[in-house]
Amino acid sequence: MRFSVLLPTRNRLEYLRQAVETVRRQSFADWEVVVSDNDSEDDVAGFVASLGDDRVRYVRTDRFVPVTENWNNALAHASGEYVLMLGDDDGLVQGALAELDRTISAFGAPDVVYSRTLQFAYPGVLPDYPDGYLGLAGIAKFFGDAEEPFRLDRKVALDVARAAMRFELAYDYNMQFATFARRLAAPGFFRSTFPDYYAMNLLFATAREIVVHPKPLTIVGVTPKSYGFYRANELAAEGAAMLASFEPGGPSGLPGDDIRAGWLAAARELARQLDLRVDESRLHLIRGFEASEAWSQGRIGRRELARQLGSLPLRSRLRVLATAAFFFLASRPLSTAARLRLKWRLLRHIPNWDAHLVEGRYATLLEVFERQPAV
Repeated sequence: MRFSVLLPTRNRLEYLRQAVETVRRQSFADWEVVVSDNDSEDDVAGFVASLGDDRVRYVRTDRFVPVTENWNNALAHASGEYVLMLGDDDGLVQGALAELDRTISAFGAPDVVYSRTLQFAYPGVLPDYPDGYLGLAGIAKFFGDAEEPFRLDRKVALDVARAAMRFELAYDYNMQFATFARRLAAPGFFRSTFPDYYAMNLLFATAREIVVHPKPLTIVGVTPKSYGFYRANELAAEGAAMLASFEPGGPSGLPGDDIRAGWLAAARELARQLDLRVDESRLHLIRGFEASEAWSQGRIGRRELARQLGSLPLRSRLRVLATAAFFFLASRPLSTAARLRLKWRLLRHIPNWDAHLVEGRYATLLEVFERQPAV
């Protein structure tokens, strides 16, 4: 078996149907889909059985488990040489598996193929894009202007993994960007609150050969039932409940949201496994600065600001206050775009992302699959 496409799912059958269909319509036929059902109320088993396709396999947890456990359950049932992890609201582009097979053969079976993706937001999901959007995603500078696949320099791969330990987003961590050799995936391959943050950086820190493909091979969906929807609509508690991975109060012991808490949990786990150091002082600065910014915009009160800053070590509080004071003074005469650039230079956390929108309107992910050209 050449490819195993992993599809963990829970109560999103209407989207899972489309995800599976984007695999079944591939021109390359040597694949399997592993649907790992996380105790759904939907009749996922009935859907898989109705396909009559032995390549689509169904497994189920005996109870509702955290997302990381369900990902490992899917991986444990995979048999392909290479693995792709998709969300149940994601999919492949036309010709993706044939292109991956060609690339893997051309480069002598690399450990990882890392590509761009198409990001598709359903209409009505994101406040800034009420009609939905389709965009080309992939923030990594190492894509450059390449038009064909290329080997990534080992030093570059290690540098971007080390940047993650400093809470600098130098490339996308979502697993939909990577196809990896199953030989790399020991039991418990996915770890921490955010398994993709952990696993992607583990691959970049340890893989001997990574091939970068500059074209999008997958479609990442943002639906009314996705984590991205909860994040964009300021429903962080609902998003955390969906993942079922966070301890009460979060794992960080710091003020801030679940993204930073999950990132920290992944970084700490990587530090336990590899010779990498977590720069938690950088996270103190980021979280403290964001609390100060929220106060300046009226989103939190003075008491809440004092509580959040008070949870930081004294040295970190002083660093936050100095950084925030400089930013607020220096940014007053600047445009919004210039303010964002200054903030990035000061924090070097998450760069401003240009969606690189693709023309046209789309109602469903399957429509994107059908209308976008094959890779």
